[in-house]
Amino acid sequence: MWKILDIQANGDLITSARYFCVKNGVESEGWWKFSEPVLITPFAEVTEEMVIEWVTKEIGAQVELRLDEQAALAPRTVVAPWLPQVFTPSI
Repeated sequence: MWKILDIQANGDLITSARYFCVKNGVESEGWWKFSEPVLITPFAEVTEEMVIEWVTKEIGAQVELRLDEQAALAPRTVVAPWLPQVFTPSI
């Protein structure tokens, strides 16, 4: 899931966006400066979905791949050593 938290603009030209992404329970947030911003849509008509599309077109695959990697390495919850250790069979 992607969200746009903030944008920066030079006049009506959106030059960068602060994004939030969550995948597999792992979150990422950052700023992306568009490499070649172009004014195609009037500023007043820009939607969050449009900005998400612009950000994901440039960095979406890399961000989501990194979130997948982090999810695969996420530590698992274990019983603390001072608590009773109970065997629970996995079915």
